[in-house]
Amino acid sequence: MSTHRKVLFVWHWGHQCHLFRLMGGALPEGLGHRCRGVWEFIPPTQLLRLRRHRVLAPELLERITRFEATRMACVRRTADAAQFSQWLSRVAAAWYDVMRRALEGYDAVVMWSAFRVPLAAAAAAAHSLGRHAIICENGPFPGTMAMDPGGINAESSITDWPPEAYRALTLDPARTQELLGTRLQQRPLRKTSATGQDDLDDAKPLPERFVLFPMQVHDDSQVLVFSPRFDTVADAMRYTAQQVEAYNARTGDSLALVVKEHPSDYGRIDYGALRASMPQVRFLRTTPVSEIVGSARAVVTLNSSVGVEALLNMRPVATLGRALYNVPGVARHVRADEDLADVLPELVDQPVDEDLITRFLYFLRYEYLLPLTLKGADRTNVQPAAQRVVDVLEGRLAWARPTPPPSP
Repeated sequence: MSTHRKVLFVWHWGHQCHLFRLMGGALPEGLGHRCRGVWEFIPPTQLLRLRRHRVLAPELLERITRFEATRMACVRRTADAAQFSQWLSRVAAAWYDVMRRALEGYDAVVMWSAFRVPLAAAAAAAHSLGRHAIICENGPFPGTMAMDPGGINAESSITDWPPEAYRALTLDPARTQELLGTRLQQRPLRKTSATGQDDLDDAKPLPERFVLFPMQVHDDSQVLVFSPRFDTVADAMRYTAQQVEAYNARTGDSLALVVKEHPSDYGRIDYGALRASMPQVRFLRTTPVSEIVGSARAVVTLNSSVGVEALLNMRPVATLGRALYNVPGVARHVRADEDLADVLPELVDQPVDEDLITRFLYFLRYEYLLPLTLKGADRTNVQPAAQRVVDVLEGRLAWARPTPPPSP
């Protein structure tokens, strides 16, 4: 490792700082590093006082602001969208300039998630300078984390990999057995009581034939950034209910729709009116997904990690949004020019490609993800994350997306 190389760790919340300091401390001798919080670069009161001389290209501006802009439009529903958009553009341009200056002399920047404007600006600045931007995120398997120089979720380096890439893998039998025995962990309900009634359908037996739709956190990036077809999770669920009814009418089937509410939204958003408007739909809150997914005839999701759990159970999966597992033969992505009712006959009561699914999950678990978590990191288990940084710098990851060349 060359002694002049340096890595900048940028954190937004304090618990990220703890992880990054551990990672920096585990880097090999001779690889310089520094860990800084976003507001250490410039105090918030000074940010908009900067005199800027560049105007961001529309594509670059959209990349930096897309999460905050969509979140404001879809969740907070600001009364003055034009004024907010103008303010957000100024903030994005200011942060972009700040981060370009901050990255001078560094070969890579490591961040968590990178959707908030300061972090999105850092990633964009890194790419404009020809630097690596390594993005971290929780993995879908228990005790795992992603670290990808291409991005996370549907922007990961392995998105759009062809099925043939996974079919060529050599699998270790013991690891494969361990993988297929994995069960994902359900998050506990938030402690705050939700508005509306709590007597959902958890106590009732599941329908004999049903499609499962797992709700997702309403303001998560998976919904706001990677689900362009639907503005909200509720919109996607209504669409799914309509399409299941259309499928039944067309085929004479009797599929029911079972909806599993997301535990992290309990107390944050009230779906009472939605439930009341759809008496034919079963709504579950406390029943673990692990007790449901194996009995579903198909799982329909935007891009939830429940899709991964369904694949572990070898259930057919249809996605309505952009997803890491949108691999032909692994999951069936429903394009914007298609309807779910036309796709369901390909899935319901049809066998899945168990070999391809197993190979995809094997690569995801043992090659792509790291055995580490944001909250569980300590000096004894952080070494694989530090090694991932080195591997990115040295170009050792065959699956990693190349760093873009510097902008002119």
